Amino acid sequence: MRKLIKTTIIIFLILIVLNVVSRIRDGSVSNEESILLNEQSCVDRGFEKITIHVDGRERSVLWKGPEKWTKGAVIAMHGGGGDYTQWCYESLRLVKPQVDFSDLAVERGFAVFLLESTNDVVTDSGGLVCGKRWDATLVEGRTDNVDLPFIEQVITEIVPSKRPVGSSINTFLTGESTGGYMAILTATHFDNLITAFAPVASGDPYGTYFDCDPSLSLRESAKGAGFDRETNKQITEAGACLPNAHFRDRSLETVSSNQKIPFKMFHSVDDGIVDISCQKKAEAMLVQQGYINDGAYVLLSQSSRNVWSHLWQAEYNIPVLDFFEKIGNELMK
Repeated sequence: MRKLIKTTIIIFLILIVLNVVSRIRDGSVSNEESILLNEQSCVDRGFEKITIHVDGRERSVLWKGPEKWTKGAVIAMHGGGGDYTQWCYESLRLVKPQVDFSDLAVERGFAVFLLESTNDVVTDSGGLVCGKRWDATLVEGRTDNVDLPFIEQVITEIVPSKRPVGSSINTFLTGESTGGYMAILTATHFDNLITAFAPVASGDPYGTYFDCDPSLSLRESAKGAGFDRETNKQITEAGACLPNAHFRDRSLETVSSNQKIPFKMFHSVDDGIVDISCQKKAEAMLVQQGYINDGAYVLLSQSSRNVWSHLWQAEYNIPVLDFFEKIGNELMK
């Protein structure tokens, strides 16, 4: 009888999984439901979910770390239209490099903290909601930022509360696409809280703006498109971004203007979503502002410009962690 009951339960669970997979394929599972399912998969892989309230909004973090954080903590932010489970559960083959990054980071002695963006909270200068995006660029007429207070609370409260005694206190920052823009915006705002940062497939948050008109993009989850402030060209266009003359003589709104931290940018020449010229613009801006450039890691052209080259590439994993580890070791000398 027990064997029959156990078999029945197993069959029931299999049917549930098959039903969910079927609903995902035919689109009847909402994005929110999909994230919840993936969150559980991340928890099953050893990640802990933390929920906090910031400015009246519920914000979520998934984290995992070794017994002792010998290398410190890495905060990672997903791209526009994505979510934080893409760093801890391989729901699609495309996110495997990100999952591998998290696993490798923990293996090498880093804790990883995966941050979730808001959805339809961030707006452009016209008040249009931007979907599943970070508040990663300056918006005219708006002085508050949706995400900086959240990230500050993660750095100053959540990370220390989880850090084992005797662990490294270094805190590193990375992100892909708009998550990379947000990494730059955060690192240049909280110079005193970040050890080093590594933006991936991103550009200059001070020299870019988003128009979140839904007609500009086929992606419902990430509405609108990004444009260079000087050329007004869409950042998908070849040569879209020019050196940031508009902000060249402006000091960034940093907490500690005298403390300039190291950075290393990662990009592909074939990136068809954020053109390589936008990476160069961001790099030039950071150098001009006094940040310490470790030299960009750029994947050379293998074909024509395309969407897939915009994603986090497996080739980035080891160099990103090597960079963080190197900076951490230099601080110990």
